[in-house]
Amino acid sequence: MKSERSLIKKLKEHDEEAFDEVYQKYFRLVKHVAYQILPSDMIADDIVQETFFKMYQNIDSYQNDISFSAWLCTIAKNLALNEKKKRSRMVSMPEYETEDYSTTQENRFDQENLIRRIKELLGEKDYDLFILRMYYGLSYQEISDMTGETIAALTNRYHRAQKKVKRNIIL
Repeated sequence: MKSERSLIKKLKEHDEEAFDEVYQKYFRLVKHVAYQILPSDMIADDIVQETFFKMYQNIDSYQNDISFSAWLCTIAKNLALNEKKKRSRMVSMPEYETEDYSTTQENRFDQENLIRRIKELLGEKDYDLFILRMYYGLSYQEISDMTGETIAALTNRYHRAQKKVKRNIIL
C-alpha cells in the first residue's frame, strides 16, 4: 500500500487506482461514521458513496494540517447530519429500514447485542471514541482533529472506557 501522502498526491492527479485504494482503506471507517448518525445500512451506504464522491471532487482543497482520515470522516459526518435533518422533515419511509442479511441473523443479533451493551455502558460520546480507537485504530491525534478535543482528554476518556468495558462485559 502506498503512503497516505503518496495516495493524496495521486488523488490530486485524478488517479483511479489511488481512488480505489483509498476507498478500500477507508470504506469501513466512513460507513461507521454514517451508520452512527443514520442507523440504516442502506442509507449509510448512500452516505459512503456520496462521501467518496465529494472527497474526489474536492481533493484539491485538502490541506495537510489535519489527517486525511479525519478530513474524510468530517465529510461523512456532515453529509449524514444533513441527511438526518432532511429526513426528520419527511414522512417515515419503511423501505429504508430493511435488514442487511449479508451475515447470518444469529451472528448479526449477537454482534448487535454486544454493540448495544457497549453503547449503553459507555454512552454515545465514549462509545464513538472507543470504536474509533479500538476498531479502526485511529490515533489520538486523528480523533482530536475530528472532534476538537485535546489528546490528553481523549486518552483519559479512552482508558476509562476500556476499563469499564473489561469490567462489565465479557468479550
